[in-house]
Amino acid sequence: MIKRSLILIIYFLFLFEFFSFLFTKLNLFTFNETPQIYKKNKNYSPGTLWRNESNSWGAWHKINAKDIHTLDCFDVSYESNNIGARDNFFSVNSKKKRSIVLGDSMTEGIGLSISERFDEIIERKLKTEILNFGSGGDLGPLAYYLIYKDLASKFEHENLFIFLFPQNDFTDHNLQIWDHNGWNVIDSEKRFRPYSKRINDNKYEIVYEKKSKPRKNFDSDENTIDYKIKLWLKKYLWTTNVLRSISQKLKTSKEYNLIDQNSIHKNSFYFNKLNTDNDAFFWLEKLLQASLDKKVYIFILPSIYDLELIKKNGISKPIWLSELSKLQDKNLNLKNIINLANFFTDEPKSYFHTCDYHYNAKANIIISDVVTDLIF
Repeated sequence: MIKRSLILIIYFLFLFEFFSFLFTKLNLFTFNETPQIYKKNKNYSPGTLWRNESNSWGAWHKINAKDIHTLDCFDVSYESNNIGARDNFFSVNSKKKRSIVLGDSMTEGIGLSISERFDEIIERKLKTEILNFGSGGDLGPLAYYLIYKDLASKFEHENLFIFLFPQNDFTDHNLQIWDHNGWNVIDSEKRFRPYSKRINDNKYEIVYEKKSKPRKNFDSDENTIDYKIKLWLKKYLWTTNVLRSISQKLKTSKEYNLIDQNSIHKNSFYFNKLNTDNDAFFWLEKLLQASLDKKVYIFILPSIYDLELIKKNGISKPIWLSELSKLQDKNLNLKNIINLANFFTDEPKSYFHTCDYHYNAKANIIISDVVTDLIF
């Protein structure tokens, strides 16, 4: 009886792995990655070992750190500088006119060599200096404000470029959503990141979760059992794509159920309703107040879901754009709001990595052209 049960379990696991392989090859999952064992480069790295979460704004990079990131469609190296930014050496002062970039992983350049990133293209073209403070790890407007106030503002500059990614920037610091979907925990530990707490009448304060403390490693420590299990699963099993896709689906469903029950598209804030007292506008205004002597530009980054909906329904004015535009009426030196969706006119998938929904080299070339033509 035990032997028969064992045979059935093995048979079931084999079938599950086979269909996981089949569905992956048909690109039916959210994650459709080939296990590292079947690749020429069999060394898997998630690209998180160079990150930490120990600053006021949350996720950042270890100083002068190196890491590699390998997926089906890219194999790139990451390197941070003297202050932890993914960029060349930063000096406090410069004889050149300088600009500062704030943003999340889309701005950091996930899956790209640094030479392919838009700011590096502009620097080569115009011989100007752009300091990129973009970082992965779930940064939003509150984090942009803190990283500018506590770090970036100390470096001499004339322009400030804020890259806003509506797909998640409007919820990145909502503790109710993060606690509900479990994103505020890694390996049973509370993440060290700031959240917004509403006080009254569209006023917010910064809070950190109880028992959260600065983390020297963003993800699991590479020497822990949890980290080694994750690496083993990704290295050997197609089933990993099923588990990751189900987990992502459950988390996304929980997040957007808290936001809007009648969303047109569960992964797009380009079309979805958004409460106009959202904390993102409050922290963006605080950021503008902290940079009154600078020329500030906000760039709107569309997700692949946004572009697919635009292709289907036509370009339209995002619901939240009117609220964002009000910041221009408050004499905060906000020079322009540029919606990059207007410049991404080709097939939506052509602007993203084939195995990851971050911008590829083509998208970065377009962004560099837009920034150059409109500002420099």
